[in-house]
Amino acid sequence: MNKKTVAEYHSRTVSDIHASIALIMAYYSAFMVCEKPNETILSDDMCTLTPHKVPMYLIAMSTGYCIADLYFCVIEI
Repeated sequence: MNKKTVAEYHSRTVSDIHASIALIMAYYSAFMVCEKPNETILSDDMCTLTPHKVPMYLIAMSTGYCIADLYFCVIEI
């Protein structure tokens, strides 16, 4: 494979891995991170305003993915 095809393959692989991990983390941070039982970020404002580690990791991972995708699109492809 040529260099462009390899870079596009790596970009798609990173995208699939990110989507799989981000989906699980987003579900967890939306519905299971609140301290109160039976509360979600949709039903409790304090849960939304309280910082937790899982949403912070999700933001950091998504930022890293955006930087990696930008690198693949601008420099490699």
